[in-house]
This record gives sequence, C-alpha cells and structure tokens, in this order.
Amino acid sequence: CGIPAVASPVGVNSHIVEHGRNSFLARTDDEWTEYLGQLVESAELRKEIGTAARKTVAEKYSIEANFPRYEQALMQLCQQKSG
Repeated sequence: CGIPAVASPVGVNSHIVEHGRNSFLARTDDEWTEYLGQLVESAELRKEIGTAARKTVAEKYSIEANFPRYEQALMQLCQQKSG
C-alpha cells in the first residue's frame, strides 16, 4: 500500500502526478483544503490513490524499472574505456 499525496504542480510533480489518480495537484489554498479533506474523510480514496501512487513509482521510478537504462549507460562507458 502506498501513501496518497497532495502536491504543488511545480517541477517534476506535474509529470509524475496523474491528478486524481495517483495523487492530487493543488494550486490554491482552497484546492489544498479540498483534496486533503477528501483524503481525511475517505479511507477508500486513501487506499485507491495510495495504491496507484505506489504502482506508478514501481513501474516508472524503481531500480527494477530503470535497470535497462542503467545497464546500457554502464555498457557504453565500458566500451568507451576499452575503445
């Protein structure tokens, strides 16, 4: 189970967060109040958003998900050193 989040739409947050699916993006004080209130009041929503957030991290940002890119970068470095 993951932890649901409310974040400002700055930096990479706008690329990572799928608003209302794996977290919430709050632009105003009223939006912060609204989204945090929804999460406080609904255990089902907390579980749904938290699970989706964890899935996003596992699929896109985990070591396992990024291993092929790491491996390719290391292989290129090794080839440059030996070539």
